[in-house]
Formats: sequence, structure tokens, C-alpha cells
Amino acid sequence: MNEILLKLEAKWGGFARNGHALCNKQMPFVSTKAYLNVLYEPQMDSIQKAYNTLSATILPGLMDFYKQYNGCRLFFSSLNIFGIQCFDDEIYEPFDFESENRNIQETFKNSDYIFFGSLGGDYAFAYKKDECSQIYAIQKGKKKILKTFDNFETWFSYYLDVLYEEYDDEGRKKHPNKRYKDIPALYHETNKFFY
Repeated sequence: MNEILLKLEAKWGGFARNGHALCNKQMPFVSTKAYLNVLYEPQMDSIQKAYNTLSATILPGLMDFYKQYNGCRLFFSSLNIFGIQCFDDEIYEPFDFESENRNIQETFKNSDYIFFGSLGGDYAFAYKKDECSQIYAIQKGKKKILKTFDNFETWFSYYLDVLYEEYDDEGRKKHPNKRYKDIPALYHETNKFFY
């Protein structure tokens, strides 16, 4: 997983520590507190407790990620891996694993799926408790599986690579006016992502 840092640093410079977060590429055109990429220091005990609460085993590749990071918000929260919010006084926190699972399950209603990440605010990524292998891209609020990946590494590199190309050296989207119906920031990429 160190290659994530190296790839992001190669294009947008080093990461700066801000509390328990590692922040990369400040975006002053959005806010002085906005960063393109944020990774969070590991909180493995808290992560394990959260997964135990849902009676879930952590997906193997995801476990490797969690050993180094407590989630992430990459490309201005376009690609997210849920973590644990454990520092109330900090500005930068990951989307909370337990809260996100509760919220998504309100409409998904299938506790066999463990949700661990999202693309923007409209799509979620999950795996089945009893399989703990394949990853499913699911539109929030619906039960339709849009895309399946064989493992965490394939899933992560697929979205990381597409989004990496979408943002320029300044941290701006190359196609800011094109929109999806469901993911406004990435309309032109819909077919690549799911079909």
C-alpha cells in the first residue's frame, strides 16, 4: 500500500501531517482547509472492534490497507475507504465504517453485505460476509450490483487509476462541467466505472 503514497506524491507533492491525518495537495481554490487526498493514521484495534460488531471478517486486501491507514478520502472525497472516527477535536476524519453501514443498510436491507467504501456519495462498495473475496459496486438506495471485482487490489487500482487521470497537477478536475446523473463530478466516466 505504500505505492499509493508514492503515486500521489509523484503528482501532487508530499503529505503533510494534520493531527492524525496525512494530507496531500492543498486546494486553496476550494478552501484553505481543503485537500485533494487525505489518508488517516492506522487505528487497527478500533477497526477490528467495528468489524466484530457486524460479525464480519475483514477482506484480506482491505486488512493490509487498514494496517497502514484508518481509511481515506481521495480525490476530494470521490474515492473513500471507511475508517473509524475517533478524534472528536480533529477536522479531518474518515467516513465512519459503522455509521455508513447503518445508513446504507436502511435501504439496502441485506446484512450479508459489509460496506467498506464509496465513490462520491451515491455508490458504495461491499463484499459478502460468507465470501470475503469479491467486491460489489452498488448504487446506494438500490440492490442492483453494477460491477464485480475479484479482490481488493483490483478494485482499488481500477478506481485510483481512473480518478488519478481525471485530476490535473493543480488538483482540479479536467472535465469539471461534465456530470453523471448520479455522480455529478464524474459524468463522463459512468460507462467506464460500471458497465
